[in-house]
Amino acid sequence: MSRPRRVCYFGAYDPAYPRNAILRDGLRRAGVEVLECRIAPTVPILLRPAALLAAFARLPSKRFDAFIVAELNPEVVGLARLLGGRTPVIFDIFFSKHDAAVHDRATERPRSPRALALRLVERAGMRAAHVVLADTAAHAAFYRTAFSLPGARFEVVPVGADDRLFHPPEDRRPRPGECLVGFWGTYIPLHGVRTIIEAAALLRDEPVRFELVGRGQTFDEIARIAQRLALPNLRLVPPMPPPDLAAFARRCDVALGIFAATPKASRVVPHKVYQAMLSGLPVITRDSPAAREFFDHGRHLLLVPPADPAALAAAIRGLARQPLLRLGLGHAAHRHVSRHFTATPIGERLASIISRLTNTRR
Repeated sequence: MSRPRRVCYFGAYDPAYPRNAILRDGLRRAGVEVLECRIAPTVPILLRPAALLAAFARLPSKRFDAFIVAELNPEVVGLARLLGGRTPVIFDIFFSKHDAAVHDRATERPRSPRALALRLVERAGMRAAHVVLADTAAHAAFYRTAFSLPGARFEVVPVGADDRLFHPPEDRRPRPGECLVGFWGTYIPLHGVRTIIEAAALLRDEPVRFELVGRGQTFDEIARIAQRLALPNLRLVPPMPPPDLAAFARRCDVALGIFAATPKASRVVPHKVYQAMLSGLPVITRDSPAAREFFDHGRHLLLVPPADPAALAAAIRGLARQPLLRLGLGHAAHRHVSRHFTATPIGERLASIISRLTNTRR
């Protein structure tokens, strides 16, 4: 099977965003040349086709083995098809803006004009692509059903983590005494941060300290709850740049994933879980079909029922009292993610998808 030599990474995207950064880096590690036809995500949607056409005209080559349309760019998949001719187009939907706005974040009514437009554009983008990338099989199944796409071809490429940034400290050892539990994120509803706060309240008299890094949609509500509970073991920390976040992860003893009891939370494994595991941390996150696609409970991480502060507190307590268990689980997590969910294995997976796609189209 011939290997892809060159791809065009296409769309309006932030090159530092972890999803596309890992995919681009992984392809390059796999020996694939990646030319970027990129515009800023701040460019208005109606102006994107002209801006991308201008960016495409400046590329040093127009011959590619595949176009990869970056995450959250369904409106330009058709343009990639037009520019590519017979070249396969892969669309990395990553997550549905329609699903996020209507169901997860509840910022749009289901039949609002914006919600209907988002659904139509995303469905058209997935139908126009030769292959759609999803981060989990659970997500792919959701797209196929929710967007009425029985004939669409989906491939699963997990989000993974950046091993140039996230790694264990050189001297991680079992540390007695107070246990530092870390969380980082943007406080979107699927994170279920309220469950973390309520677990912290249950552990307020134990040697466990919580630091929550970030800001976002539910932060004000969480801050009010934390203030009302007056938790001495909780600190809300402003967002950090990625290098500082990686250093924070190396200081923690335990890391937390997501805990909401929402449909979307059951379909995703977010960056923070892979990042923490790659940092050699024992991770606790909600049990879900998506998490069980990639990880074994008790072997790679700990899974707890969603929206269950008591279960989360019990899991944290168990790790806090057993430093050797923390160390062993963290080592196993690091080995597993290093082997399967960093840029190198993810790039190999994506290169193989491209190879299969180009070979079947000849």
